[in-house]
Amino acid sequence: CAARRRVTARYVLHEGEWVSYILGAPDFVNAPFKALFAESVPALLPLVLRSEGAATAAPAAPGVPEPCATCLRGEVAEGFSLVLYEGGSVDELASCAEAFGISAIYTLADGQWVSYILAAPDFVNARFRELFQDGVPIAAPLVVRSEAR
Repeated sequence: CAARRRVTARYVLHEGEWVSYILGAPDFVNAPFKALFAESVPALLPLVLRSEGAATAAPAAPGVPEPCATCLRGEVAEGFSLVLYEGGSVDELASCAEAFGISAIYTLADGQWVSYILAAPDFVNARFRELFQDGVPIAAPLVVRSEAR
């Protein structure tokens, strides 16, 4: 699937460290990723991907099989992390993020980053709220910023 979509590398955050799988790299380079996912890569696992060339059409996405056990899926570490949101209003997302010690949330829209800064005045977050005025979709990929815990 990754090769068809021109993905050349995959990265996952595990215990605060990025673990990579680079297509075509020697086995020892990809050994940590393969060991981490020896059985399989879990559904809805947030991955950062590197791609070469133009974007390709996404295959039909399967439905989300069950509600997430937590409001954010993925590891939240100090600095930036990639997570998936269970879906809901922007206010629900903000409450969830606050519980994880997150200070900022970012989403990519039309090739530009749109931010939601917790504890910022409303005008700072107006574009994010406008983007998700009908709610944040289930399994929406988000980049979050967390300070040291």
